[in-house]
Formats: sequence, structure tokens, C-alpha cells
Amino acid sequence: MEASSEQSDRDQETKNLRVVEFFSGVGGLHCAVKACGVPCTVVAAVEINTVANAVYQHNFPEVDLMQRNLEGFTVDDFASFDADMFVMSPPCQPFTRVGLKGDKNDARTNAFFNIMRNLAEMAKKPTYLLVENVKGFDTSETRNFLVETLQKCNYVFQEFLLSPMNIGIPNQRVRYFMLAKQRPLQFKEEHGTQLVQHRVNMPLMPNEIKETSRLVCDNSMVSSQEQTNMELTESRERTGQDESSMVSLNEQSIERKTDEQHLNEKERTDNVKSGSCEDMVSSSEQNEQETGEDDERRKIGDYLQADLSEESMAEYLIPDRILLKYVNVMDIVTVEDTKTCCFTKAYAYYVEGTGSVLRTDLSADMSSAFSSGSCSDDERLERLKALRLRYFSPREVANLHHFPQDFGFPDCSTKKQKYRLLGNSLNVTLLAQLISYMVA
Repeated sequence: MEASSEQSDRDQETKNLRVVEFFSGVGGLHCAVKACGVPCTVVAAVEINTVANAVYQHNFPEVDLMQRNLEGFTVDDFASFDADMFVMSPPCQPFTRVGLKGDKNDARTNAFFNIMRNLAEMAKKPTYLLVENVKGFDTSETRNFLVETLQKCNYVFQEFLLSPMNIGIPNQRVRYFMLAKQRPLQFKEEHGTQLVQHRVNMPLMPNEIKETSRLVCDNSMVSSQEQTNMELTESRERTGQDESSMVSLNEQSIERKTDEQHLNEKERTDNVKSGSCEDMVSSSEQNEQETGEDDERRKIGDYLQADLSEESMAEYLIPDRILLKYVNVMDIVTVEDTKTCCFTKAYAYYVEGTGSVLRTDLSADMSSAFSSGSCSDDERLERLKALRLRYFSPREVANLHHFPQDFGFPDCSTKKQKYRLLGNSLNVTLLAQLISYMVA
């Protein structure tokens, strides 16, 4: 059996794998497939969102992109792809903890269940399968059905909770990953069916990839506070809360955090060089989640747009009214930091828990800006404006997700659409390495 497995591995290495991408979004998984170092071709993609499809088609015009509801696909539809690999990132809302958490009873899981049911009926199944979702999917009934299907279909599989932070990328974005391949193929590293966090030695900048040289497993997880912040954003948008209700929520948060507390947190963050997400992740959790030494992680400055003019930068400066009211709930980082908080699809439109903001003037007096001493709103605003706080541009968010530099948006895409689409996306380099590991 071992010799047969080795022969199968060699056969796969020489074959150009046919990949089909489900719930394809803007094509993050497509970018990962292209970057994985394994001969692969995305032959088809399926997505129902018209805005996402416009971006996908802009970047990958050669792909057969289907704007169809996967609930209506039959076993013949899936078989017609003649695919070696299925990759997918199903809707995550049914698995968030602050939402309704409908799990398998949420209608948004119907398409995924249809894929799994038809997979079981296919005479020729794809050799490889990859599923990405939020933390929370790992404890769901939907995940249990996925596992049952894979076992019934004679797949071996491994599951992971991973963040780009674990591989030196300065962005915290914990996600669940399922890797599966058909027997007699086996994984190079074995951990059974235990869900683990998987650290991989990888390149740290976009457009680079290399073979895994070391695999280390541990059991660290994302903090409940950070996950809650990410899920609150999804819940607010799903329930249709308008901006006024968001403002009310943020004002309550500000009342619970004084200026002095905010300054103390910033000082503590600087002391431990934790990357400025102190009120989201405890220092002990950070030690578990990150790569260890600061020199193993890239700095935020490596991901900024070098060609961003002063005029363009002004477009991303925090507006005065937002700055004065909500600065105490912002996660402020600098070019020297090695961590940003998860960018959600509400970034730059909702304030709390949607992603970090960048302090661009390091010469300004931070202590003065956050002093608890009495001063007028005008005086305080001027001190805060001196910090020149701004949002990360969509291109910079894409850089932190390791999208290639030639990835772009159609001219008709609005800034809000770009943030929303990137907030729903994934880290390309992390996925590329997982695909490479799965096929190895």
C-alpha cells in the first residue's frame, strides 16, 4: 500500500491538475492555486454575486465563470468539470457566534450541502478537496456532515485553524481549513483527525512561494474577543442596522474606555511590541498565535503603497467627526508594528472591530493627543489630527492578504465595494502553502 501511495504521489506531481472553484468571490483561491507551485489550472468558477464576478472576470477572463446558484447543480453538472480538485469558501454567516448561528438550518448552507451530497454520488470524484471558513465552522453540524461525507467517499483529511500571523504576515485573520485527498494518497505529516493549528515556514511577501521545510503543530486558538468583534460586524450588516444605531453602540463603548485607559493600553502595546491589538488579544494568546520573535514577522510598512500621493492619502484620512468621537475604539498601528487586526467587509464605514488604522506622523505627541486633561474639543481634535490617522487603502488591504500586484478592480468598482469584497476574502499565500502541502 505504501508503494502504491508513493506512485500515486509521483503521478500527481507530473499532472496538470484541473481545479474548480466554488463560491469563488473575487478569486482569492484562484490566486492561491496559481501561486502554490504545483501544476494546476482553474477550469471553472461558480459564484452568484454579480459584483464579485465582475472583479473575478476582470482578473481571470480565461476562466469559465458561472453565475449560478449551486443549489441547482446536479451530479452530472459536477461530473462535467472532470476536476482533480474542488476548492471552496462557503458563506460564513451561519457559523458566527453572535449571529443567529443557524448552522445547517440556515438557508445559506444549502449550496454547500448540495455539493457534498452530489460528491457522494459522483462516479469519478476529485482527488483533492479544500474548504475554508470562519472559526466556528469547526464545531458545527455542517462540519460534521462534511466529515461524514469525506469518510464515506474514502478521503483522508486534516483540519486546521490558522492565521496569517502564524506565518509572519502582520494581519490577524483566523480561519478554518479542511484539506482532503482520496486514498491511497496520504499526508506527509500525520495528526489524525485532531483539529490543530499548523505553522508552516513560508515566504512573507506577495508573489513568492517555496516548499515547506518544517511543520509544527500546536493547539493555540484565536481569542474570543477578537472573534466577537469580527462577528459583530457581520451581525450588524445582516440585521440591517443603520449608521445611527452603530454610532449609538460606539458611544456606549467609548463611555467604558477613558482617554487615560486608551493611552495606557497604547504604552503597554508598545512595550510588548504586540502589534497594537491589545484590547482584542491578550499577551499570552499573542505569544501562542504569532511566530515568536519580532524579526520573524514582516512590518506593516512593507505592505504600504509606495506610490500613494499626498492627495490620494488625504482621501483615507479619518474624518474629523469620526476622529473626535471614536478614536478610543480604534486600533492604531504604525509602519513599525507587526500586527493588524482583521479587516472586515465594513472597514472604513463602521468603526469598532472592523480593522486597524494607520498613524502616519510618528513625530506627533501621542501622550498629548490622548491626555485625560481638560481641553476643548477643538484643541483635542487638533492634537489627534496631528497624528494623521488614516485607513489602509484597498490596495494595502489586498497586499496584507498577499494578493499579487497585478490583481485589480474594474474601473466601475467603488471604494466601498472594494473593502467589502476584500473583507470577505482570504490570505493568498497561506492558502497557496496549504494547497502545496495537500498535494505533496
